[in-house]
Amino acid sequence: MNGLTALRRGVVAWSCCLLLCLACTEPDVGTSDSDGQGRVGDVGAVSDAIDAAVADDDAELPQLTPDAEPGPDVNPDGFAFLVAEPVAMDFGVLQVGEVATQDLLLENAGDVALTLSSLSMLDASESFSTNLQQTFVGPGQSKTVKVTFYALALGTYEDTLRLMSNAVNGTALDIPLLGTVAEPVCEDPDGDLHGIGCAAGGDCDESEPTIHEGAPEICNGLDEDCDGLHDEDFVGLMSACEVGFGACT
Repeated sequence: MNGLTALRRGVVAWSCCLLLCLACTEPDVGTSDSDGQGRVGDVGAVSDAIDAAVADDDAELPQLTPDAEPGPDVNPDGFAFLVAEPVAMDFGVLQVGEVATQDLLLENAGDVALTLSSLSMLDASESFSTNLQQTFVGPGQSKTVKVTFYALALGTYEDTLRLMSNAVNGTALDIPLLGTVAEPVCEDPDGDLHGIGCAAGGDCDESEPTIHEGAPEICNGLDEDCDGLHDEDFVGLMSACEVGFGACT
């Protein structure tokens, strides 16, 4: 294509020279073409040929357009800067089947949009998850990601949440994750086998062994069974409790 274009341009240049020569040469009045215009007819034919060649040559050349100017909201020198808080997440000690969720705050400290192309777990342990896989954060804005820990077996679980983005401070940002599932520890200061983490149940008064969930109610104005009521198992409520009546002492 380049050789053909160069040839056409050469023909155009040669034709222009010929046209100028014909125009400057005095016509021979004794010689005429069929149109009766002497060499003027030859000049017109050459001119038409030149115009056709130029038009055809221009059709072969690519049309160049100036580069598009950036829009008013685009900063060609701007950048996105990712800040994550916290930098690591520890879900503490949970019981089997218990669920814990924490917030991960992502902030764009740059002046162009931050594109988080993926949020994924490197080890794919399935014990950790997020509510987002992709997102955008505008300049100066922030977004909260929910990170959840859940496990059905005892043990310590670790993984890494990797954030892939267009941030100038690193395309990959890693957030270490830690969670533990353990047998509950029974906290029972009064020795009644009831309390926080105890299999037998809870305790609303660790200073009195006779008071705990499921304890028998006694007519004494106290809430022995930790249900928020007192003496509810006795007839004659609102009346004075008498010694020797039922379990009243």
